[in-house]
Amino acid sequence: MQQILVVDDELEHLNALCELLQGGGYQVLRTSRPERALAIAESQRPDLVITDWDMPGLSGIELIRQLKAHPATRDIPVIMCTGSMTTAAHLETALQAGAVDYVRKPVEPIELRARTRSMLQLAASYRQILAKEQELARQNELLNQQKQELHQAAITDRLTGLHNRAYLVDQLSREFSNSRRYGRPLSCLLLDIDHFKSVNDRHGHLVGDAVLRHTAQLLSRGLRRGDVLARYGGEEFVLLLPGTPAASAQALAESLRASVAQAVWVQGELSLPLTISIGVADNLAGQAEDETALLRHADAALYAAKRQGRNRVVVHAEPVG
Repeated sequence: MQQILVVDDELEHLNALCELLQGGGYQVLRTSRPERALAIAESQRPDLVITDWDMPGLSGIELIRQLKAHPATRDIPVIMCTGSMTTAAHLETALQAGAVDYVRKPVEPIELRARTRSMLQLAASYRQILAKEQELARQNELLNQQKQELHQAAITDRLTGLHNRAYLVDQLSREFSNSRRYGRPLSCLLLDIDHFKSVNDRHGHLVGDAVLRHTAQLLSRGLRRGDVLARYGGEEFVLLLPGTPAASAQALAESLRASVAQAVWVQGELSLPLTISIGVADNLAGQAEDETALLRHADAALYAAKRQGRNRVVVHAEPVG
């Protein structure tokens, strides 16, 4: 049943309005104290408010303004009911305050019911539209969230949580282009877990997967904003360092190598010491003509590190034996 709040300090008129509305099949809330009307409207959320204009303490105009200023009641339509509204100026004042319609005293029952029915229909239509808009906004938010999740999944390595190879290739191309455009160095580190095949062969792929996650976490620590760490494939990782020359990249690589060597992987009774080998290449020092060449230089340096005994860092610009 639709609910109407009637506010009028004149009890005789208040009772007459309520009887007319109840006769029309509406549930009626009433108060002769306008200062209580806002609290009633907030708690009961009526479908319509009908208020007198001239009331002591709080006028109907001020009541409407308060209703429209409150988030919980601002969408409730209000009909002004008064004998004072005899001019266009009065009507304009009421409408500017937020009233949607008016009736004059003494009230004509047919007019009151017609205007009430019309306002309630409009209010119901508005609520339906608002509900649809809210549902549409919720669906759009959910869709955006799903798109973001799909995008994140598309660029993330599921095992380690790092960026995947597809993301790396895209970022490498972008960073190399920026580096060439602005004349800034770009270093590329290619990192490989030493003797990883023996870990899988001796302890199984589940242990191997745990070692990969462990190593990824160690490599992720202390990276700067803008650095790009990705799993390249298997037990190999790539770290891009925009704006970083080979000397600084070598220092970071040594720090990463030491952190892995010092952090023994432990699971239950199984304890595995791990080491990594790292190849470092700088696009400027190594004179890489494109991003593929930069990655190839890093790979050559990594291969040299493996040949020289593993658990070490080799920079491509250095002579490698």
